[in-house]
Amino acid sequence: VYGTTKYFNPGLPEVREHTVRIVKDLVARYDIDAIHMDDYFYPYRISGKEFPDQKTFEQFGNGLTKDNWRRSNCDSIIVQLQRAIRA
Repeated sequence: VYGTTKYFNPGLPEVREHTVRIVKDLVARYDIDAIHMDDYFYPYRISGKEFPDQKTFEQFGNGLTKDNWRRSNCDSIIVQLQRAIRA
């Protein structure tokens, strides 16, 4: 929970894999022309509150700054989705 909204933590590999599984299922079961991703970024910062992903960052940060790691998570999900859709 961040603010009044619940989010999946995009830093967790299982969250990205879950998202890819959903899109693969959509592509397999329906004759669709596209997948439109809206707001596939971290939420805007709330003054005085930090998005609750510190433990995940410590586990998977791989030496990146937190902002770069978060951008990398967003990039990674798009790459994974692109590969799954093309497959």
